[in-house]
Amino acid sequence: MDNHDELAIATLGKLPGLGDPALVRTYYVHRVAKGGKDQMVTVKVFDHGPAVHPDSRFDCSATSDDGKGMSGNSARTIDAALAIAHWFDLD
Repeated sequence: MDNHDELAIATLGKLPGLGDPALVRTYYVHRVAKGGKDQMVTVKVFDHGPAVHPDSRFDCSATSDDGKGMSGNSARTIDAALAIAHWFDLD
């Protein structure tokens, strides 16, 4: 995240009626679901910026090509957010 992203997030967070801004990056991955079913999964990683509590900076969500979705808890790092995500919800 660069200074422009941090400024945009800070500004969006101050506007009336808006809250919880984040920079979102999207990734596409292949996953083998429980039972061996192949899935194409769209993963979104949210970065809420350095101004939030460090343990709440990153979180993620995902949607599979067969319409299932998941989300995860907030974490201090992207690695942790992806590791604790509820991937089993895509099964």
